Amino acid sequence: MKRILTFGDSFSDNGFSNGCGYNRLSNGRVWVEYLGELLGASLEDRAWCGATSGMGNASGPKDWSGLSWQVDTYQADAQSGDVLCTLLIGINDVYEGKGDAQEVVSNTLSALEVLVGKGVQNFLLGSVPDISDAPAYIQEYAEVKGKVRDTILDINSRLKSAVFGRDGFAELHPAVTVNYFDAYKTFKSFVTDGLFKVTDKPWNGTYTEPQDSGFLWWDDWHPMTEAHRKLAFAAVEVLKRGKQSSYHSNIFSEI
Repeated sequence: MKRILTFGDSFSDNGFSNGCGYNRLSNGRVWVEYLGELLGASLEDRAWCGATSGMGNASGPKDWSGLSWQVDTYQADAQSGDVLCTLLIGINDVYEGKGDAQEVVSNTLSALEVLVGKGVQNFLLGSVPDISDAPAYIQEYAEVKGKVRDTILDINSRLKSAVFGRDGFAELHPAVTVNYFDAYKTFKSFVTDGLFKVTDKPWNGTYTEPQDSGFLWWDDWHPMTEAHRKLAFAAVEVLKRGKQSSYHSNIFSEI
């Protein structure tokens, strides 16, 4: 692939570029920037911090910057068939303990359909990371931690079935390649496998020199650039292994 086309939220937003994006919420590059480097591809990043899977944004606007809005306003070109489209969305629908799993899945499927209609043929579709592992859920959002986790698990189960199950999106579009990236499992490994020394509080504000194996979280919600780098390597592994590949336990010993 010569170009990566990215839709999503703050986990993918690399700052204002191509007329899109708010800011990069990390201490360095986000995962799709690393992915472009690893694949030798240019990046067209159309993700927005706060984007929901629908039209709006968690910060307030109801009809602007969400995934549905992103794909509707995307102007395809003649090179769309030579693009890898990444799509990682859903956190902002559910982070407060609200949101409906099926609505997120329906919005995601609709976005895929719109993009196929605009000529996109190759996708890297991510499951929703478990944001309830973030520091925000230790105190401020502790009461909804379980609800958020359960809803994310529900989204991911429904999404995989809707895409790869019988009469699902992949079956209905045999000419389209959908690589399923289990970002949920990959992020869980960051928390449980000892890859980072500090997983329960953010680096931002500690005035500690960030180390590769130090803090997982940049602030209460967003990961450090080293987590993004590891996420990109896991994504490349998926692309190498096939359509429904995911994280495997020894991948990061190879980085």
